[in-house]
Amino acid sequence: MKDRHLLLGAIVFAFSGRAPPPEGQGTGKVTDKGKLEFKFEDSCKNSGTRTITKSGDDIIVSVSASRKADPGCVAFYGSNIRLKRVKK
Repeated sequence: MKDRHLLLGAIVFAFSGRAPPPEGQGTGKVTDKGKLEFKFEDSCKNSGTRTITKSGDDIIVSVSASRKADPGCVAFYGSNIRLKRVKK
């Protein structure tokens, strides 16, 4: 990987809305193009693939659910979602 400091190895997302977002975890790898790709299963029993790409100071997240056990959580999934870094 060319950028060994890609998000310093830790990622935390914060969503806001009426219902709490699903929590999930998974394992992945950094591709030769610098994308972090991983498979996941969330607390709603949905599963699929996520990719995270660095874009300047922001990151681009794409989530594809291949198994949708709870369609209420799908609102948190999508393609090319730009997340801006929040200053501490």
